[in-house]
Order: sequence, then C-alpha cells, then structure tokens
Amino acid sequence: MNKKFHLTIVTPDNTYYEGEVDELVVTTEKGPIGILANRLSIITAVVPSVISYYEDGNKKVLFTSSGVFKFRDNKAVLMVDACESKEEIDKKRAEEALERSKNRLKEHSDKVNVARAKMAMARAMGRLSLIDKY
Repeated sequence: MNKKFHLTIVTPDNTYYEGEVDELVVTTEKGPIGILANRLSIITAVVPSVISYYEDGNKKVLFTSSGVFKFRDNKAVLMVDACESKEEIDKKRAEEALERSKNRLKEHSDKVNVARAKMAMARAMGRLSLIDKY
C-alpha cells in the first residue's frame, strides 16, 4: 500500500505547495484531524491555524487561514484564503491585527463587526502561534 499521498495547497493567488507527503494535520471547526494515505474520502471546512505535514520524514509547518479541505483517492487539496511560512509572517503586523480585533470586540456595535473581528483575531493568533512555537 502507498504510504504517501499528493498534497496541493491553493490560495487565491497561487498554488502555494504541491508534492508527496507522508502525513498532514489540519484544523477543522471540530478540532485537528490527521490525514494519512489510503484514508476514507472527506471534505470539511478548515479554520485559521497552524498546519503541519511531513515530507520525506521532515516536518513542515505553515499558517493557513479559513478554507476547505478535500481528500479523495490519495489526493489532498487544501484551498485557503492565505498560507504563510514562519519566515513570511510579519510579527509586528500580526500583533497589531490582534490588538485591533480585541478593540473591535470590546465595541461590538453589530453582529457583522463581531464576526469579522473574531476571524481577524483567529488569523492573528494563528500567525503568532506559528512564530512563537516553531
């Protein structure tokens, strides 16, 4: 049996990554899920978080924003609004975005602003988590 599967990470701007991997961990609304070759098909929403995958035994980590994940026939496609490595993240900008989102949540003038502020906070926290943990 095949122990690897094909992973493609796509953003609106480009194909961020494409290659054969041993394992993938993505975070859904219900929590993290691990993906190995030959698993059952799945399609699910993903939330802003740090994802990890193993390429030839080497662990790689990235920040991904919200999107959709699909796995079928040993082909995984992760379609997200943004994808960044630790080196691509501007820590100061992420810290400022976190502070802005916290301030907006304090104001909570309407439901739309609250939802947007929560998503902005999740993205900022995900980016900072990648910088701080890896």
